[in-house]
Formats: sequence, C-alpha cells, structure tokens
Amino acid sequence: VWTNSPTQLQPPNRRSHGMQFANGSIYVYGGVGSISGLNDLWSFDLDGQRQWASIGQAVGTGLSAIPEARAGTWACR
Repeated sequence: VWTNSPTQLQPPNRRSHGMQFANGSIYVYGGVGSISGLNDLWSFDLDGQRQWASIGQAVGTGLSAIPEARAGTWACR
C-alpha cells in the first residue's frame, strides 16, 4: 500500500528521466526540467527512512565523472 511521504529534500520535477530500482532504493537520473536538461542523480530509500537523497550533480561540485545532462535515458541491470 502506498502512502504519501512528504520529505524536505526532493528532486526537481522532470520528464524523460532514467529510473532504476536496486538494493531497496529507487534511483532517478537526468531528464528534462522546467528550463533545461538535468544531470543529477537521486535515490529514494524504500526500505528505511523513505527519504530522497541527492547523490551528485556535475555543475558546481567538481564531479567530472558524472555525464552531461541528458534525456530519454534507460537503465538495465
């Protein structure tokens, strides 16, 4: 049964993003936001606290290993 779990920190609205379930969490990457493409990575913990966590974003963090913004991504495991 799904219940609404409002959290303080959450990813911005997006479309055409990639999403994957692994190890009790949902991971969301990239997509298109209200103004431009996104290259951020978020996780939502389904097994524990039911909270969003920002894992990384290339702009302003020095994380050069994160790909540029993109949309229409998909993931496989």
